[in-house]
Amino acid sequence: MQYDISSKMGRNASLPHSLFILNLLIVHLFASYTMLELGYGKQVIFIPFVSMVILALLWFKTKQLIVAPTVDWFTKTHWLLMTKRIRMLLIFYVVGLVLGGFTYLMVGMSPLKGNDITTIALRMGAVPVFLGLLVTFVLSGGSIYDAQRGVIGQNIIAQLPPSDEMVVLHTDEEVNHATMHAQGH
Repeated sequence: MQYDISSKMGRNASLPHSLFILNLLIVHLFASYTMLELGYGKQVIFIPFVSMVILALLWFKTKQLIVAPTVDWFTKTHWLLMTKRIRMLLIFYVVGLVLGGFTYLMVGMSPLKGNDITTIALRMGAVPVFLGLLVTFVLSGGSIYDAQRGVIGQNIIAQLPPSDEMVVLHTDEEVNHATMHAQGH
């Protein structure tokens, strides 16, 4: 649904997505690159834990803002949407941990194992994490655009119904049709 919002509401609603992306860029991209350049390859495993601390802070901030009477409904919905991105990234972290652990065990039991089992396991575990970073980065970037346009999905609206003063500009079907028309489809 697309709502009639002020530019200030659009900026406020895009903030959680920007903070989420900033975490991805600084912690995962910059810190990982720096650690690898300095020769701390195996310590890269701590990057998701640092990120999870930041994501936990964002999650708790969302819980506070959802009940705050001074925060507008549209901004609350986008903070709630950002928690869905957090949940998605955490699932990718768990998949990476399981895959890395499984690889470590399987390579460790193999008679053909090499000298650096940990490196193999870290690389296998990193694949789903990198995929999760890419997916959540793209989704959050799209959410920034949607927040500035006044768009929020029905699943979030079902969780946090709008206040009576919110004016609907377009339904989901109209928003999707306008987006496809603008893209030339």
